[in-house]
Amino acid sequence: MHMTLGLAAVLLFLVTLMFTVGLEEPPAQVVASLKDGPLMAKILVANLVVLPVVALLLLRLVNLQEDIVIGILLMAAAPGVPFLPRMAANAKGNVAVAVGLMIVLQVASVVTTPVTLNLILPVDAAVKVPAGRLVTSLVVVQLIPLALGMLIAARSASLAHALAKPLKVVFTLALLGTVVLFIGPHLDVVGKVFGGGALAIMFALVVIAWPIGWFLGGKDVSTRKTVALGTSLRNIGLCLLVATQNFPESGVAAAVGSYLLIQAVANTIFAKYLGRASKPELGGASVKPV
Repeated sequence: MHMTLGLAAVLLFLVTLMFTVGLEEPPAQVVASLKDGPLMAKILVANLVVLPVVALLLLRLVNLQEDIVIGILLMAAAPGVPFLPRMAANAKGNVAVAVGLMIVLQVASVVTTPVTLNLILPVDAAVKVPAGRLVTSLVVVQLIPLALGMLIAARSASLAHALAKPLKVVFTLALLGTVVLFIGPHLDVVGKVFGGGALAIMFALVVIAWPIGWFLGGKDVSTRKTVALGTSLRNIGLCLLVATQNFPESGVAAAVGSYLLIQAVANTIFAKYLGRASKPELGGASVKPV
């Protein structure tokens, strides 16, 4: 791997973010939220199969620049976001399920995303994503920091609390560095996203994910809220890693960043709407939102 300043920023962002998530989620809480096997199976199908297929169908409707197409497909293929518990809390959803869903999707995406990408990306782009190397990278920058953080949280809550705040500062600065280094030089791509059909496709994919997650989220309304949000929110850290490692001289990272902005704004508004007239359900667990 050729290390550049931009790639270093992405790696620092992802490692510190996953480590912080682990610090705030003790293993016992996560295990307790994963008891409903059939529900988790349906959630995995929605995130790993249905969303990528929907993205492919939507992209048939417009003719977009290849960098933007790749960025959209990256986000469609990569589920799991560390901010889901906070979103679920705002929606008065099931926060315990949000924690488990966040962990399950991020772990699953390490294995499934490289495979999915090589199935759905344009032929000339798919060959640039070697599954073996990407899985190794994701294990190192996602799973190991996550597991280490959870181990510390289980052993010493005080140490976990002390480490969390400075690490949040580091990953925020690293994300800002990533935006400046990768999105700044490709403002033309951002302009094309917000000035054409790409904006409609990204927004449509974000919105279509809500009823898919709601329908597959079981009978409990609070869980449905969480699954709807969890299906819509995609893994920005993983996508930035793939974009910077495999498409370093392109505008793919800028397209991913544009998608991030759209999904963040849309889901924040949706979560507030869901939470206006209902009471929070924590599923019997006391969970601190990420």
